[in-house]
Amino acid sequence: MGRRQCSICYEGLEARDVARCYACGAVKRRADIAKHESERNADMKRQFIAAAFLVMLVSWVVALAQAPPPPTTTAPAPPSDAFDQRAAAVVKPMRFSDADKTETVTKLTADYLRNLHKILGDRQAALDKIGQGTAAAATPELDKQLADAWKVSRKEAVALRDAYAAQLAGLMTPYQVERVKDGITEDCFPRTLQVYDEMIPGLTHPQRAHVVGLLTEMRENAMLELNPDPQEKWVDKYRGIINNYIAKQGHDFTALSKAYDAKKNAKE
Repeated sequence: MGRRQCSICYEGLEARDVARCYACGAVKRRADIAKHESERNADMKRQFIAAAFLVMLVSWVVALAQAPPPPTTTAPAPPSDAFDQRAAAVVKPMRFSDADKTETVTKLTADYLRNLHKILGDRQAALDKIGQGTAAAATPELDKQLADAWKVSRKEAVALRDAYAAQLAGLMTPYQVERVKDGITEDCFPRTLQVYDEMIPGLTHPQRAHVVGLLTEMRENAMLELNPDPQEKWVDKYRGIINNYIAKQGHDFTALSKAYDAKKNAKE
């Protein structure tokens, strides 16, 4: 066979030892051509795999974008107890335009009632332990223990009430705070003040201001109790104080009271 010159200076090689490479068109050794074509095939395979992966990735992204969103799951609300329900009833008449404020004040009120219930429960447990309501003979020591139990309970309840009122003051106007307090105490303040306004229309401004001050004090004490009966005991106590004050101011309280009752019965 004749001799042939390679395009890459393969001079003197036999013709059978060289050939044209299909990959690049150059004349090369046959061994180099096989290697070159193998590398080219491997490169094409890698390109094919990369293209296939890219197609799969794009298809997955499109499918994910078109898939419906997963259903949202909302954690179930905790069960409502008596304190939550009472707090909601107290705050509802306020008709706040801000729903978040309504929720915050309702929660604060429920927490106040719940914590007050615990304080009163601890007080009753302490009194029971001392022996209140038993046939035990009264002694100075026993009386002191009972008085101390009441003092401890009152101190805790007053601190709780004042902290609660301070929280409300940071969220509402003074009038709104007063209305929440009225709700907690079954409106004992406005109900009792209305009675005195109707019974004694001749009260001077200083006299009425004094009555209002006593009723405010009454409500603050009534807030230290949960149930209507013990709250009403505070109302009765302060009504006695106010009645004596009015009588000392020169008003015939007995006659005024009888006239008020007669007028009230006539309306009924």
